[in-house]
Amino acid sequence: MTTCFRQMKIVAVFLCGLCLQGMVPSAAAQSRDAQNEGKSLSQLVADLKDRDPAVREQAAKALGALGRRSPADVVKPLAEVLQDENAKVRLAAVIALGSIGPNAQEALPALKLLLEDGDGGVRRAAVGVIRRITPRNVPDRPRDTTPKPAPPHPTKLHNGKTVDQWLEQLKSANEKERVEAAYQLVNYRPSAHIPVEPIVAALKDPSAKVRADAASAISNLGPRAKAAVQPLIELLEDPNFEVHSAAVDALGNIGPEAAEAVAPLILKLAKNDTIELKHVVDALGRIDRKGQSVQPLIIVLKRRNLPGDGLNRYKAAVALGNIGANAKDAIPELLAFLRNDDDYRDGAAEALGKLGKGNEQVAAALAAALKDSSVLVRKTAVISLGLIGPVSNTHLPAIKTLLNDPDEDVRQAAAATVQRLSRGGRS
Repeated sequence: MTTCFRQMKIVAVFLCGLCLQGMVPSAAAQSRDAQNEGKSLSQLVADLKDRDPAVREQAAKALGALGRRSPADVVKPLAEVLQDENAKVRLAAVIALGSIGPNAQEALPALKLLLEDGDGGVRRAAVGVIRRITPRNVPDRPRDTTPKPAPPHPTKLHNGKTVDQWLEQLKSANEKERVEAAYQLVNYRPSAHIPVEPIVAALKDPSAKVRADAASAISNLGPRAKAAVQPLIELLEDPNFEVHSAAVDALGNIGPEAAEAVAPLILKLAKNDTIELKHVVDALGRIDRKGQSVQPLIIVLKRRNLPGDGLNRYKAAVALGNIGANAKDAIPELLAFLRNDDDYRDGAAEALGKLGKGNEQVAAALAAALKDSSVLVRKTAVISLGLIGPVSNTHLPAIKTLLNDPDEDVRQAAAATVQRLSRGGRS
């Protein structure tokens, strides 16, 4: 009871702080916005080749905001920047492409090259963005989060060594050897062959690179890494950005088994770091099943002041949908989000499909979205109408009009929804 009360108190204090911070842009953010204000698309593309990496980074961020409306003019220049010598510029370009969504598919080959990038933050961002922009015709099935025991260690070689040999090298007194071992363990497949305990121990390594890659390796282990939850929570305050960002991702991939991390993650939302915010929001959506983070996520859903808030709103909507039944208080805000002329409103459509079962108001809003100018919104809305069940039958005529939609993905999604509703809403 004491722990629960303390967590509620933490969340209450956080909400006050986030309301204030979310509504007032920082001086640095205002300065960056002023620099980009009035610049044409061609000027921003030219800035991608500026000698100053800070200018290139800000240009990439600004182009991400424009890209949802003009992807054809933005995707190719951003894809070229993925090879920039500066990691912050590469990261900004990756995030910008993620904000564009499936219309950035042309950049997939260049993004996949970043899976071997020397910067851990860039690698992790590339993984998420590749998932985001790869088209899907049907909603994901719920992920099986049941912990599974690791099979016996294999003798398979990975870059010349077995997993046990890399684990032994992780204990080396030589920092370079430990860094190499940690990096190899992040990329070792199948990750089910890697035991949890040695990686958890590496989270306390004096080298930030080792700590970051150890957290990334744990992220690959999923729910069976529950023993790493407390050490990862401690890393949330690590001074190194790459380390605490990797810790956030790892906690998210552990899922509901990391429930004790919800309150510390909510506190991290108050830090107006656009890059980290989306990771924290995503993690909360994967972990929280009791609805502790619903109100903080609703605040993120309303943010419009800072660069990158569009993608953060999308992430917040999806996270609320993932929380499930305990996030139904967010439905009014999600309905408002869907009705707004917002480039990220497809996130609201996706969330409403998970929260609006049997809700006539949700069904009506999703049916209205079937006429949206955005292919992504139409497709997501028609999928969600199938998910909320027989309450959508009233809107079958509107759903069937999408069987003739100009976009093939939309037509396929509409056909799947018609079939689903004919079976009473069952998959």
